[in-house]
Amino acid sequence: MDKAEIQGRLYNLKELRRVRDTYSDEIPSGILHSDSTRGNGNPKYKCRKAWFMYVSMAMQDGYSDRFFNHEVQNLYKNRLKPVIRGVIGKELVERSDIDVANEVLTSAINHQESVLRPVLLQAMLQSFRARVQQ
Repeated sequence: MDKAEIQGRLYNLKELRRVRDTYSDEIPSGILHSDSTRGNGNPKYKCRKAWFMYVSMAMQDGYSDRFFNHEVQNLYKNRLKPVIRGVIGKELVERSDIDVANEVLTSAINHQESVLRPVLLQAMLQSFRARVQQ
């Protein structure tokens, strides 16, 4: 794996984590507007349609760059994309929509981590060896 691919995968992993971990799973009562801070006081809710667009962009980046294995690609195409298309036409997002998106994000994150872990450990080991030899 070359440096550009490692950097691309690391960026994609960061985006996948950000989208999954910095938005609330809570579904407050009523419709939320972009400046709303109801519920937990955080305007970042997964129940907003915009969140599903962020999920779609992060997943599409990894998919287009062929960072995902066959399993994650299938989850994206067969589970997440239909949910995202359905969310656009709904008045309110449902818990099951958020659950599917979280599941696919977690699978993509786990895959990226499993691919990057040995590469990054190897790079750290090489760096450590170089320092010891100095």
